[in-house]
Amino acid sequence: MSLIKISKIDKIEIVGDFNHVQCRQAIWVEDNGVIVGGKKYNRYVIAPSDDVSSETKETRDICAVVHTKAIKDAYKIHSENTSNL
Repeated sequence: MSLIKISKIDKIEIVGDFNHVQCRQAIWVEDNGVIVGGKKYNRYVIAPSDDVSSETKETRDICAVVHTKAIKDAYKIHSENTSNL
């Protein structure tokens, strides 16, 4: 018996006016290549102001493309204006 826990970002979507990057992480256990107990999923969102240094290369590359300076600046203004409500 050889149990291995696997975690992989299996879906990345760009959503909203400020190009938030929505990631879905699949987690499962394999026993000799066979999935045991099914998959579980976690989701999280990366805003234009978030640090992405700990993300996968693929996720960092996507963020670099969609989180342009214009998007980051607009998001900063939006965040400052909505925090005063």
